[in-house]
Amino acid sequence: MTDFEAGNYTGPVKPPKEEMEKWYHRFKDFCNPIQQRGFGIVAHPDEKGLIKDSLERMQEDETWPHGREVPPAFFTPRVQAGQLMPCDHDTMKVLTMSAVTGAQKGFGRFAGLYLPGSAGLHNPWSLRGQPKPQIETDEQQYKKN
Repeated sequence: MTDFEAGNYTGPVKPPKEEMEKWYHRFKDFCNPIQQRGFGIVAHPDEKGLIKDSLERMQEDETWPHGREVPPAFFTPRVQAGQLMPCDHDTMKVLTMSAVTGAQKGFGRFAGLYLPGSAGLHNPWSLRGQPKPQIETDEQQYKKN
């Protein structure tokens, strides 16, 4: 029996089930402050199925702290495909998470959440346009000094 026949086939586009499960929990963490502060989420129209399914699952999830209330979802081509961003549903303005949480340090600096892609699960906390910090061993630092 092949993986496809067994229902385990993920193909070249869909990430494996483990990565989708990790992404769902990141999605819950992402939506929690958005729901607390009364904002919504916005994504590209191509992502509509994934976002709606995830929100429905969240409504039935016992670990979701807001019961059956979830942030309203909006879809516009103004948002880059593969990204999920917070938005003010009154003005329809796309926001960053730092604007939602009021934080300028640590996790508050990230803009939005990357959606799972064919290259695997992206780092949702990466900062756009900033280089990754280079970690050096003690020996490398000693040689510099």
